[in-house]
Amino acid sequence: MNRLFLSLISLAACMTSCTSPEPLTDYVDPRIGTAHSRWFFFTPAAVPFGMAKLAPTTDGHLGNPGGWQAVGYDARHTSIEGFANFHEFQVGGVVIAPTVGALQTVPGPLDDPEAGYRSRFDKKDEVARPGYYSVLLKDYGVKAELTATERVGFHRYTFPASEEANLIFNIGTKMGESGPARDASVTFTEDGRIEGWVVTEPVYVDIYQKGAVVKMYFSALVDAEPASWGAFCGEEVFAGERSRTGVGAGVYLRFDTRARRDVGVKIGLSYTSVENARLNMNTEQPGFDFDKVRTAASTMWNKDLSKVQVEGGTKDEKTIFYTGMYHLLIHPNILQDVNGEYPMMESLKVGHTTGNRYTVFSLWDTYRNVSTLMTLLYPERQLDIIRTMLDMYRENGWLPKWELYGRETFTMEGDPSIPYIVDAWMRGLRDFDEQTAYEAMRKGATTPGEFNLLRPDANDYFSKGYVPLREQYDNSVSHALEYYIADWN
Repeated sequence: MNRLFLSLISLAACMTSCTSPEPLTDYVDPRIGTAHSRWFFFTPAAVPFGMAKLAPTTDGHLGNPGGWQAVGYDARHTSIEGFANFHEFQVGGVVIAPTVGALQTVPGPLDDPEAGYRSRFDKKDEVARPGYYSVLLKDYGVKAELTATERVGFHRYTFPASEEANLIFNIGTKMGESGPARDASVTFTEDGRIEGWVVTEPVYVDIYQKGAVVKMYFSALVDAEPASWGAFCGEEVFAGERSRTGVGAGVYLRFDTRARRDVGVKIGLSYTSVENARLNMNTEQPGFDFDKVRTAASTMWNKDLSKVQVEGGTKDEKTIFYTGMYHLLIHPNILQDVNGEYPMMESLKVGHTTGNRYTVFSLWDTYRNVSTLMTLLYPERQLDIIRTMLDMYRENGWLPKWELYGRETFTMEGDPSIPYIVDAWMRGLRDFDEQTAYEAMRKGATTPGEFNLLRPDANDYFSKGYVPLREQYDNSVSHALEYYIADWN
């Protein structure tokens, strides 16, 4: 692997112009790492840095139920409870589930899939590639396929010939690690749109600022005429109704697939409004050509993966490398709608940007390696990320530490925005407001601890030059080391 890495470095000069003679997506396996990824790793029906992240949700732990394990998708599972359109760290939802037969409106548990609409599947029937996912749901004989643009998800379900083919839009039910739905609303409009929103609360809400829930909006269209429809709340069904609000809310559509077996769904997503979700869908995906969208998504992945050309090595080694690059290109992801609107930091008022506004800043995890790689391979995106960080400072008064969708967790250690930004500056990326960057860094480095949200133990650090141990197994050493690194920068 050392020779492989050296080969990468020697080819750095071509990283902005090389094109690959073979599709590099062939070397990506999105299922790698899913047993401990939580939300990060398995979002194959997405484009690089896209908002829409479609994927199956298997849900449930295998192993330690209290541990940090995957509860969105886990490759060890053999059943699927539906296909989520938002698939993020501690935030997820808007699940679509195709079924056949008697209507069920809640997913079955892992140990009893037949108790709900959960379906079993075989690994041989599963295809996971960047920009595309498909699987055969054995219990219903339905082939499910997913792809996406930046803000729009696209589903295609091929049913067996049946008078009882169902699409379940489960909006207000807990999905995986997203935590409980706090509220939800969904409507099947007279002109055929399925629209609404869901508010979820992260599982680890205690690390967020008070009230840090996340609201997600959607607008969907189906390319087939349903024979009937209804709404539900949990297991309670309201046949013929078009709308439901509250925890557990959802709607269902029933189709006769004896003449036409495939049903397509396109769904626009937004973090600002239903209207913007609709605008995103109409702008990015005015038609219903699933295969065209799938091809475009694959092209985008191959273009970004081709920034690095690997010579030599085995197929397995290339798979390890390009799967790692694939993971690099999932987050941060864009937050703004096609009209530039986005939820501002902490206030969640609607702001406007003319560039890309990014979110999901796991900075303590990324400033040592991801930051440098982004600067080398994707400098324009890196500049947009840094400009986003400075906008967050302008809106909230602090550089981000561990931000999610306009909310700050203030979790993990140190003051990581400083080395992230300075590393890019030292490598020549300087097209951002340097004065504001320095002002923001200095605030984090000099504000007394009782007022310092980034460095709460700053007073001891100022007076002693280190952070003393207060209790067994606390993070004093980690804090001090991170402050040293930030201050050196």
